[in-house]
Amino acid sequence: MEKKLIFSQADMFYTVAGASVLTSILYFITVL
Repeated sequence: MEKKLIFSQADMFYTVAGASVLTSILYFITVL
């Protein structure tokens, strides 16, 4: 249970980080 919770939190973190990176890339493309 604890390991599964940790993995879930890690997946959520990477998902948020990935979304932020994609948003930043799209933002820079739009600005440039």
